[in-house]
Amino acid sequence: MRANPPLAIALLCSAPLLAAEPLQSLDQFKHEIITELLSDPRLRQVIREEIRAQEKRRALARIQNKMERQKAQIERLKKHLRPIDPKRDHIYGNPNAPVSVIEFSDFECPYCRKIHPTLKKLVHDSRGTINWVFRHMPADFHNPNAKMEAEAAECAAYLAGNESFWIFSEKLFLQPKRGKQDRQAAIRQAAKAAGISFDDLSSCVSEGRFRTKVEQDAEEAKRLGLIGTPANILVHHTSGRMILRQGAASLLRLRLDIAKLNAAQEKPGH
Repeated sequence: MRANPPLAIALLCSAPLLAAEPLQSLDQFKHEIITELLSDPRLRQVIREEIRAQEKRRALARIQNKMERQKAQIERLKKHLRPIDPKRDHIYGNPNAPVSVIEFSDFECPYCRKIHPTLKKLVHDSRGTINWVFRHMPADFHNPNAKMEAEAAECAAYLAGNESFWIFSEKLFLQPKRGKQDRQAAIRQAAKAAGISFDDLSSCVSEGRFRTKVEQDAEEAKRLGLIGTPANILVHHTSGRMILRQGAASLLRLRLDIAKLNAAQEKPGH
């Protein structure tokens, strides 16, 4: 005769009390009760449904936690992100574009190297609707090279203008075997590509003319809670909505993010 599931469960719960009986051990008693429970197809179905329900609750909790973290991160960005300043920032593309990608980057970072041509194409294909803003986030474990290269890029802009900043930066990022190359040689080649005197550039870096600026960018990244490079903050200037995209995102991923920002702008109330 099969056990009644509720009765069997009650017996299982009372196992510690029954264990004192000399006729059988606690473990044996539990085993027999569990075997009897699992032999009932109705109870097996109840157990399966409860397991599925628990899995759904856990999945929902993970999604809710992720959404809450993302919301908190966006609020932090809105609070601490410095407004774009054409006099200070390096802007690639239309300065008045409705959408900006603000990249915090590190010249020693392989993922920054990977995304560099992606961001360039994103801007080129946008027909003036997207611009790209470059800010520095040299990682401690990449220093002193990363800081030196960031300062050199700033010096390139100081000596020859914003366009030279982008030429210098691209050349520095995309040189073959970037990770093993002598840094001074890399800077020399980048300066040559940008039409800048290496001696003038070296003097500017040695003077520490832009050391504070690079440090300020890095401090801003810390206030924003950014972890790792590249960190790309997509900003829709009309709505104020933002998306944070960490890592070397693909061109498709960035386009989808921007489409999401634009779609939100078009909805009533945005």
